[in-house]
Amino acid sequence: MGPTTVARRALAALAGLLLLASCGDDDDTAATTTTAPAETTTSTTAEDEPAAETTTSTEPALPGTEDADQIIEVTVTGTEVEGGGRHAVAVGDTVALVVRADAEDEIHVHGYELLADVGPDRPAVVSFVAELTGVWEVELHDAGLPLLELEVS
Repeated sequence: MGPTTVARRALAALAGLLLLASCGDDDDTAATTTTAPAETTTSTTAEDEPAAETTTSTEPALPGTEDADQIIEVTVTGTEVEGGGRHAVAVGDTVALVVRADAEDEIHVHGYELLADVGPDRPAVVSFVAELTGVWEVELHDAGLPLLELEVS
């Protein structure tokens, strides 16, 4: 057996091992997590440097937020909205709106005419590419409660 054949067999064996290692235990019955990612904040200091904070997610991201350029999170309790206000995004950005509410309703993104159901145990995730310039209202549709304004420019 020549050196080229030995090298090819070694590469094939290595590729097979890598493939096996990456397969893991596939279980198609695994539940999908629909909770918000938990965050852990840590501080590191050097003698002459101020503390630097880093945030690391310890849970998987909600489906629909993985590839977002911007994630905007809003929580609604009664008529109180946390995380609202005006949010500026650039044209072409992928935006993920994550809305949690204490009552059943529907999220409506005006201008884009996007809708998603939300409930006490079911956050709504609306992902889209911001292509329409302007200021667009996002509301709880049935309650008529404004959540935020999305400024696309």
